[in-house]
Amino acid sequence: MWDERETKAQLLQELGDLRCRVSELEREIAECRRAKEEMARLATFATENPNPVLRISGDCTILYANNASSAVLETWRRQIGQRLPEACCKRAKEALSSGKASTFELCCDDGRVFLVTLAPAVNEGHVSAYGLDVTERRKAEDRLRENEKLMRAILDATTESIVVVDNQLSVVTVNETAARRLGKSPEDLAGLRPEGACLGMIPPALVRSRAEKVSEVICSGKPIRCEDQREGRVFDTNMYPMFDAAGKVARVALFARDITEQRQAEEALREAGLRYEALFENVPVGVGISTHGGRILGCNKAMLQMLGYGAGEIERINLSDTYVDPARRIELLKRVRADSQVRDFEAELKRKDGTPYWASLTVVPLRWDGQKVLLTVQVDISGRKRAEQALRESEGKYRTLVESADETIAVVNEEGVFLFMNTTAAVRLGGKPEEYVGKTMWELFPREIADRQAGSIRTVIRTGQGMNVIVPTTVQGTTRWYNTTIAPLSDANGEIRSALIVGRDIHELRQAQKDLEEYRIRMARAQRLASLGTLSATVAHEMNQPLTVIRLTIQNCLAQLETDGSVQGVVDDLKECLEEVSVAASIVNRFRGFARHSSRRRPGKTNLQSVAEKVVRVWEEAARRRNVRLMLEGLDRLGELDVNERDMEQVFFSLVENAVQAADGTTDHRLLIRGVARDASVELQFVDDCGGIAPEHVSRVFDPFFTTKSDNEGTGLGLCIVEQALTRVGGKIRVDNRLGEGVTFVITLSVSD
Repeated sequence: MWDERETKAQLLQELGDLRCRVSELEREIAECRRAKEEMARLATFATENPNPVLRISGDCTILYANNASSAVLETWRRQIGQRLPEACCKRAKEALSSGKASTFELCCDDGRVFLVTLAPAVNEGHVSAYGLDVTERRKAEDRLRENEKLMRAILDATTESIVVVDNQLSVVTVNETAARRLGKSPEDLAGLRPEGACLGMIPPALVRSRAEKVSEVICSGKPIRCEDQREGRVFDTNMYPMFDAAGKVARVALFARDITEQRQAEEALREAGLRYEALFENVPVGVGISTHGGRILGCNKAMLQMLGYGAGEIERINLSDTYVDPARRIELLKRVRADSQVRDFEAELKRKDGTPYWASLTVVPLRWDGQKVLLTVQVDISGRKRAEQALRESEGKYRTLVESADETIAVVNEEGVFLFMNTTAAVRLGGKPEEYVGKTMWELFPREIADRQAGSIRTVIRTGQGMNVIVPTTVQGTTRWYNTTIAPLSDANGEIRSALIVGRDIHELRQAQKDLEEYRIRMARAQRLASLGTLSATVAHEMNQPLTVIRLTIQNCLAQLETDGSVQGVVDDLKECLEEVSVAASIVNRFRGFARHSSRRRPGKTNLQSVAEKVVRVWEEAARRRNVRLMLEGLDRLGELDVNERDMEQVFFSLVENAVQAADGTTDHRLLIRGVARDASVELQFVDDCGGIAPEHVSRVFDPFFTTKSDNEGTGLGLCIVEQALTRVGGKIRVDNRLGEGVTFVITLSVSD
């Protein structure tokens, strides 16, 4: 029985122990669950962290790096599993050996700056690196330093004395002007109290007065303005409170401006008031006096006219009401307070009727009748503003014109560098204007072409004289003809530094001109053949006589041989036959040359006397039959000219033909071909008395295919071909018509040196 009770007690004890153990296990399980959750949360810390997180082993091997560490790894030129750079490796080892965290800055290749903290885990034998992106903070610090430098420069540049004191009246900082007036350097003045800073430079009573006013600013938190005098100078002093983060006055800034000249000017103005009253009323610019608040105290007639108010009305308005934008007056007043006087301040004002106009304002603060006022001088600049607007619009139109032009337009300097290029030029080069500006001609064109173009540009820049050239240019491997004009460009100082190039693609025009020249040659040949056709009757008449003599002579020879066999008579007749054959051959030779093609050779030395004689020989029989006498005068004194001989034959031939065909054939006429030598030219005059041209036909005589002759006499091409032939050699032709009397064709040919 006892054993049973003992066994139950043991079982109960064991059951209690078991329950305790189960409770402990439950607690351990809960702790494990929480630990796993915490580990899972910590595991995402590095992955989701927007800043770099790395783990580094004791031997400086990179064990882990999150995604945000890519910029750091790229800067180090390392990957996970590789050692740190030597400098970083040294820092990591020092942190691990000391057991203390350390920080350093890392500037990445992408421009970001990270503050890297090395946190050693001594027991685990590794170092964790945490990076904080401080790029914006560093930029802000740089900007702050720059602003401080700028502010210091501004303080030192101003002509006002600037002193900053703390609430204990000790000097914090001063600018160069204040230090110079106090006879010390800014460094020597720092930390001094007023009595020490101003020792020997400012009277003690004035120093105490200023110190009291500074104390008043510290206590009231309100600015104070005062004037004082020393050594004959007047100073306008402004004291402004500077508050700390708690809103208490921590410092006071003192601005002392020497207004001696201003006060002297005010005094002189008061003394000269009467003297200048007439000038005030009659100057052509608006002059007015107003309070700082904008109440108009007085103005001259010109100001009244500008604003459109009467003398009684102007004093009832406020100046702010005359501004299209009242904020401009507020800005003007700020500048007056800062700079004492303001010149050439431009603002858009409005008249009484609301009409806007632009004015240039000069404002000077002064004292007038015991109060502080502003003297304003107003000049109407509406015309200038309109001109400026027109200039801007003109520049816009010019740019639009340049960019939309089909011509290549560029600006190139003496070194052959492109300073400007329009879109058309860039497209022809295969790109955009910005791709070629700054490049040289040798980078865009073959060397030979670039050398030639650069030489022309240098010539224009050095001589100041423009030029026009027509040359082939190779662009993107294709050679085309361009008509290029190069003009000098002057800078603001009037010096020629660059040249404007305008190039027009005339490749198709050049080809058309070539084709036209071919047609002209064909027309000239057609005209020659037509003219020879006109002369065919003359040729037939001239050939008839020698052929008849030859025929009769041969018949006589045959008769003599058949009758008496006299050899001597036959020989004489045959000799006469040969003479007539020579006559016939000379007649044929005279005309054969005029049926040939016009020569394409370059101009050579040509004797116009010989040309004229050759043409006269051809036409002498036809002229005789029409009772026209052909005469030459002065051609032998002209010498030889650089012209194409065939072209000149055509000119003489057509003009002689015109005169001969114009003759009526019943009365005697003459054609005089006269040569006159001028200073730099030769003048050929073809003067006939064959009746002249009808007035309505004079303007058309050089038109192709225009003729007043019958169908079997002319083609209407003669004078057209004459004009074209003269144009090729730089010559000119004009017609002087004398109706009822005759015509004079005047040809002018230039003479080269």
